[in-house]
Amino acid sequence: MELKSLRMDHQTALSKLLYILRQKQEEWCR
Repeated sequence: MELKSLRMDHQTALSKLLYILRQKQEEWCR
């Protein structure tokens, strides 16, 4: 159970990071 929740946290953190990176890329492209 712990491993599952840990993996979920890792995935959400990763998706958040990717989202931020994408937004920054859009800003730089402008």
